Amino acid sequence: MNSPCPNCKKTNSKFVDKYKFNVLYDEIFFKNIDIFNCKECDLSFATPMPKESDLNEYYSSVYRAKNRPHNILEATPVKALQARLKLLEENVDFSKVKNVLEVGAGGGDFGYFLKKKFKLSIYTIEPDEYSRSILPSKGYLNFDDKNLKFDLIYSTHVLEHFNDVDAFFKIFENNLSEKCAVFTEVPNNSLETWFNERPYDSPHTLFFSKNSLEKVFLMRNYKIIFSDYVGDDIKTTFKLMEKSKKKFEKWQPNKIYLRTNLKRILKKIIPSFILSLRLIVINFLNKSHFKEFEYGDKNSWCLRIIVKK
Repeated sequence: MNSPCPNCKKTNSKFVDKYKFNVLYDEIFFKNIDIFNCKECDLSFATPMPKESDLNEYYSSVYRAKNRPHNILEATPVKALQARLKLLEENVDFSKVKNVLEVGAGGGDFGYFLKKKFKLSIYTIEPDEYSRSILPSKGYLNFDDKNLKFDLIYSTHVLEHFNDVDAFFKIFENNLSEKCAVFTEVPNNSLETWFNERPYDSPHTLFFSKNSLEKVFLMRNYKIIFSDYVGDDIKTTFKLMEKSKKKFEKWQPNKIYLRTNLKRILKKIIPSFILSLRLIVINFLNKSHFKEFEYGDKNSWCLRIIVKK
């Protein structure tokens, strides 16, 4: 019997593929799982789902551990922050935004970016221990007041890590102001095109098409304000994923990585203006980098959606 869909709870699903790991060590937490697709709402999902206790341990102390992917110290490119803000400003009246919630703030780059432009308070729910230690320095407040009302809620590349869609909504569903907007960005995982060519899945547990992402919100009585594809073409993304897998596949905790440590030392020694110049040159040569801020291409690697109740 198929496992219930983490979104619509129906059991009408089909097998898609075996789950593929980027870091093999992570199988300790995710176990031996497959990917199924729900025929009712089009959401693809890992099954059997990892236990909540395993996910909590993984995201609190392993996910952003040293010498792994998802390095919290690597800042989000300014152009990416500007693109997200541009979309929000086109759909949200920031003169009426007082309280903001970011679900899964990570390094807090976008919240810090918002606070520099607008007078508002930003709260967060963040499982990673190190992230929680640095977020206050960027102006974040911990979300612990259940009576607080939010005028904007956003999450970027977070929803796909949940083992149940309702668990995401339960974080904030009782804290929406009357005109609150919810902005979400997730990877684009349409089965119709290139999904079987992907290098790996981990650590994601939910896989969205544009159709399934929209259904997630429509089923919960949200109105769609904006929904579209965005990002580099998927072939470019897959090449980067393949490099990541070669680099991190054999990661182990407490292992000494001399090359990574040497790079960290060099970054401290080399003047910051030289490093900045290097990034400018790389961005100029890699013009596909700028495609990640264009909309409408079904072969883009991300989905963005803005909704309101």
